[in-house]
Formats: sequence, C-alpha cells, structure tokens
Amino acid sequence: MRCRCEHNEDEAAVLLLLLVERLPSDWYLNQLKGGRVECDALLLLFRARHPQLFSVDVISSAGVTSPLHLALSVAGAAWLLSLWVGVLPLDCLALAWHLLLSEDTPDAVPPPSNLRIGLALLQRCQAGLAASLAMRDDDDDDGDGGDDDPEASTYDVVMRAADGISPRELQALLQPLIAPYCSSQPLTAP
Repeated sequence: MRCRCEHNEDEAAVLLLLLVERLPSDWYLNQLKGGRVECDALLLLFRARHPQLFSVDVISSAGVTSPLHLALSVAGAAWLLSLWVGVLPLDCLALAWHLLLSEDTPDAVPPPSNLRIGLALLQRCQAGLAASLAMRDDDDDDGDGGDDDPEASTYDVVMRAADGISPRELQALLQPLIAPYCSSQPLTAP
C-alpha cells in the first residue's frame, strides 16, 4: 500500500486509523498492555545487541534498574504508543507509516517495523549513550556529593535520538534491520 498525504487532515486521520487498526486490540487498553509488551521487546532487543551499555545496572528493591533502562522505558512508550508522531520529522514519519502499513502481519501482531525503527534510533544514539553512561561512572567517583543527574542525561540522549534525522539516514539505519527478512527491493521512501 502506498499512501501520501499532502497536508490534508482528513487523509491523515484515515492513515492514523489504518495504523491503529493494525495494532493488537490491547495496544491502548488494559493499562496499555500491548504497548508495554512492545516497549519491553524494544528494550530486550537493544540490550541483546549492546549488552555493554547495560553493565551499569543496579539491583535495588524494585529490581534491576539503570539510567539506560529507565530512559528506554520512557522513550519506548513515547515512541511506540504515539506511532512516531511528534518523534520523527514529518518526512521520516511518512516513511515510518509507509513501512507500518505495508507490512503483512497476522491479526493481533504489531508490525515489526515499530521495533526496527526504535532499534535504528537507538543505534543512532549509541555513542551518545555510551558517553552518557561513562560520564555517570566518572560522576560516581568524583566525591563531590553534588546533584549530578545521570538519568536525565541518558534520558536526554535517548529522547533526542531522532533530532535532525533525514529520510535517507533513517533508510540507511533501517536497511540492515530489514534486509535479512525480505528478499525484495531495497527500502525506499514512499
């Protein structure tokens, strides 16, 4: 399916409806169960690809936490539940929605492009995350007793992952995540 909206609110609303209809019925219901599962899947996928970024986990009474875990939980919810609205620039949003609408998935299974887009953005900010976490380790040893807030720094890096991204860059980041699963033509913008 190929869709293009040229600043037409009615067509944009129809596209959003088509996207939401493709999601599992519990995506926004039952305490956002479907969306939370998708966020957890994104966290697990990124952790499997970059375990070194999670080596600063701290075990507390609430379980295993880290600035990165917390940041990814919040960002994942913002990204995935909004279907990338307000996250990606408009031209990249069109590419994301094109991918989400063109994937053939069974009923009640969210399109895997949601996770691929999330992984692509996290890949894009991987160096910033590593620097933020290294700064956290340095701050832990500085003995100044100051109000350093590594959680905020890591959160900021994650939330800015899509800043200034172009459709071409998003395509390049997505290509290795999509290529192993399809034998069709290279990813192109709508």
